[in-house]
Amino acid sequence: MRAATTTAVPGVLLDRTVVVTPDGVLDLFHGGSATRRTWDRTLRFQGVLDGVPATDGKPLGTSDGYQHLYAASPIPAAQGWAGIWQTSAGEFQATLAGAPGQNVVLARGPDKDQIALARQEGEKPTSPWPIA
Repeated sequence: MRAATTTAVPGVLLDRTVVVTPDGVLDLFHGGSATRRTWDRTLRFQGVLDGVPATDGKPLGTSDGYQHLYAASPIPAAQGWAGIWQTSAGEFQATLAGAPGQNVVLARGPDKDQIALARQEGEKPTSPWPIA
């Protein structure tokens, strides 16, 4: 499945392709903007994410919902990142492809849900963000 829009965020192109196979899901996200911005790709699944600190950290921002995310320090992810959520159905693993300047921010949401954000800065993410 593929969808693209230029109307969700003014001045921004968002393009996403999701491929489902018997062995997993490939989620490709592309974005583009004429101005510099922060690009976050949210990974949020029901369960406990390995590596999320026991402390709440500090709010990731002051608006747009970021004030509800309590985050640890960013983890460099230029070479990629993998996270494992322990769920009631077993382990769920998400693998993030590497990209120059990419970081992963581990956070707790308002319901203590455990989230990973793939974050890049600039006019566009420097490469597609495949999630497997």
